[in-house]
Amino acid sequence: MDSEDFKKDFNIYAKLIYREWLMEAIERDDSESFRKCILNLGIEWHVIRTVKKVKRDDFCKNLWDNRKNIQNGTYSGWAESPYDAYSYKSKVCFLINPQYYKLIYDSKNRDAINEENCKPANWQDVVDKYYEKDKKEFLKSEKDVLKIFEIDYYLWNKEKQS
Repeated sequence: MDSEDFKKDFNIYAKLIYREWLMEAIERDDSESFRKCILNLGIEWHVIRTVKKVKRDDFCKNLWDNRKNIQNGTYSGWAESPYDAYSYKSKVCFLINPQYYKLIYDSKNRDAINEENCKPANWQDVVDKYYEKDKKEFLKSEKDVLKIFEIDYYLWNKEKQS
């Protein structure tokens, strides 16, 4: 396995593992495991710095309180984050419901689809158009999660499109 394949597989399996942990915590109604997973994800994916230490418990509680809305795709609060932690919240929403949120809001993904100036409030519309343009709208079931994670990885890992 070459280093690019390893990097891709590692990224995708990390997403699958975090998703599994978050979903298990939700299923068990275990807010503490959910919180620990979110904080660990923040450390590993270098976004924890976007939430002040004194606000981290509130940040996790807000996501916990909105877990059902995230699961059913009706949560848009990540784009209105009082913590200015848009990428962090987007990552959690994406892991819980990749069929709806489809791409993580971060600078690399925005650059990859030529939307570097996209505001968080417009991101979901941009993502939906991106998926429609490339006929990826079929990715709506649980069996499509792996493919959605692959698409996110390839965009995150590529240079800006010309």
